[in-house]
Amino acid sequence: MTDYNLLLPPPSNSQASYWATVTQASPLRVQLDGDPGALSLTPDTLVYGLQVNDRVRVELDTNSDATFKARRVVVIGKAGGVAPTNPFPVGAIYLSVVSTDPGTLFGGTWTRIQDTFLLAAGSTYAAASTGGEATHVLTSAEMPSHTHALTVAFSNVTPLNSASYPSGFNSNNSGTGVVPTANGGPANTGGGGAHNNMPPYLAVYVWKRTA
Repeated sequence: MTDYNLLLPPPSNSQASYWATVTQASPLRVQLDGDPGALSLTPDTLVYGLQVNDRVRVELDTNSDATFKARRVVVIGKAGGVAPTNPFPVGAIYLSVVSTDPGTLFGGTWTRIQDTFLLAAGSTYAAASTGGEATHVLTSAEMPSHTHALTVAFSNVTPLNSASYPSGFNSNNSGTGVVPTANGGPANTGGGGAHNNMPPYLAVYVWKRTA
């Protein structure tokens, strides 16, 4: 934001509030009482639906040195209006693609939530419960029903009686009609690795107000 040299005397600390008049609704511009023109930066606001000539209370976050330049402006109230309430009470979640700590915008203490999806609470998932995993290895119970090819290696074909081979068999272990001795089993396949468990996503900064 562009700093604006204020003509008013510097306050005793880096934050102070003043009365101002709305000079432009979109983008929002305000002129502090005693200043010759509107501030050059767009204020944040806790009051919505402001119109030109509305009287508002403005809080300035300024440099603490002698230059007294405005770094941030927040409209915190409107003359004749209802006192604004903080749109983010304790327990609220704030989302943004900008990394700014919402405490600098709305006050309070905020904790950043990282690498976690949000899920609407209900009868299945209680509010503030956690869970899930980014990747997952299937267990045997989770695998879909399926079949495998069976490979069998025939060994000695034994006649059903000592006198002769069964009909269709000979000493070369070929033929049909009996159950020979066999070795073998289903062929193994697969690597046992984890699969990606993520839906399509847009990564944002997520904050939770704690105080």
